[in-house]
Amino acid sequence: MSEPTLRANAPPSYRIVEDLDGSYLATSETGRHALLVPITDSRPPAERATGDVVLSFQSAVRFALPNGTFESNAAVVECANEDLVETFRVLAIDVSHRVNARRLRPTPQEVSQALARWEELLRAKRSLSRDEEIGLWGEMWLLLQLPDPRLAVAAWRGPHAEWVDFVGGGVGIECKASRRRLEHFVSQEQVTRPLGDLDVCLLSMWVDFDATGGTTLNEMVSTMDQRLIDRRDFEEKLLETGYSRADAHRYKVRLRLLEPPLVFPIQAVPRVVSAEPGVSNIRFMASLEETKALSPTAGLAVMMRLCGV
Repeated sequence: MSEPTLRANAPPSYRIVEDLDGSYLATSETGRHALLVPITDSRPPAERATGDVVLSFQSAVRFALPNGTFESNAAVVECANEDLVETFRVLAIDVSHRVNARRLRPTPQEVSQALARWEELLRAKRSLSRDEEIGLWGEMWLLLQLPDPRLAVAAWRGPHAEWVDFVGGGVGIECKASRRRLEHFVSQEQVTRPLGDLDVCLLSMWVDFDATGGTTLNEMVSTMDQRLIDRRDFEEKLLETGYSRADAHRYKVRLRLLEPPLVFPIQAVPRVVSAEPGVSNIRFMASLEETKALSPTAGLAVMMRLCGV
């Protein structure tokens, strides 16, 4: 059986790798990864390049497949950065699912709209500060401890800049990783009934650099990738934190826990008792008292509740 290919009336040409709901994951002659979507012949929107992803439109494209050949106009989404291949695959699966060309050939505008959310996320990427890198490392650590990866990602709210990083199973956990034992920056809103009557706890992690025995943020992200069947929500939330796989080379710091993390009821976290009228958005360093931490068994039980265990 000949290798399936796509070839327009003029270069470039593509080698089809996988059928995704009637769209096709492919590679170009230059090695770029691409998503090819058969579309209607209505007038397409302007072509564009956003966040290392390029959207273009081609007419009269010949799709040569193992089970037959057909001709159609096509939307071509290309990945212009090899470091974003993992993200691009998730993007391609999501866009293909949304437009579902097998059910009904989409318009160019529908492909453009399906891609827009990912373009927005890719535009928002930025370099994390060292403190942000350590903070995200801590959130990845907790994600990897939870028994159900899908529910763990669903409970993860940290990327949305909410008061509590994880909410699920009737409990909230604010995740704090610091190089100073039991000392963390918190906001007044985080310690004052951030989830109403729900139980809320603070997970305190004492970490430090370990160049030979530590784990990088990138390695934790890769481990989480391997545990998930559907990575769409995880990839979206990663991008919302500012983390981009295109910048993975920046995150080489190896961290390790210096002791088992401690879980504190939010009521045990110090807070500002009063402030002058007109003062808001108070953020301060809280020093936790170890004696107020939950027992290891109770702390573990709180974490497991995030996944309904």
